[in-house]
Formats: sequence, structure tokens, C-alpha cells
Amino acid sequence: MALEPAAVEVEFFGLPRQRAGVDRCSVPAGPLGQILERLERALPGLAPDIIERGRLTRHTLIALDGHAVVEASDLERPIAAGQTLVFVSAQAGG
Repeated sequence: MALEPAAVEVEFFGLPRQRAGVDRCSVPAGPLGQILERLERALPGLAPDIIERGRLTRHTLIALDGHAVVEASDLERPIAAGQTLVFVSAQAGG
């Protein structure tokens, strides 16, 4: 029986969902920067509006487990198996 690699769940809402073409996917756990690079390769529609050259653009926010917003510049931040990254549009105005 083959073991599945430790995975992080990724959910997309709003513009990120439109660009990704899916509402969710799984990627191997690891540093945030590595996860962003994997997502950009696996879902090319995310570039350049959501992820560009392995970095999150200013148009998008990521919430970890639906609670805390992840600092997009913290590319070394470890994201553990079983955690969920939620991509949402960064909206301004009012």
C-alpha cells in the first residue's frame, strides 16, 4: 500500500477561484514559497494575477485554516500537513 504524501488543502474563492479553474486542490506540505510555486505550475491560470514568479500578488490574501491572514512575504513560513490555505481576493473600497 502506497502512502500519500503529507498534504495541505487549498481552497479558492472569488477571483482566485476564477483564475485557478477549480475550487480546491491539495499540494504537498512545505514552506509557503514552495507551495506557491507548485500552485503556479499546476494551475497556470493563477499567473500573473494571483501568483507571479512564486510570490503572491497584492490582489490576493491567504488565510491559514480560515482564521489568520498569512503574511505573503513570509515565504519560509512552514505550512503543515492537514492545514488549509484559503485564497481570497483582496478588495478595497466601500
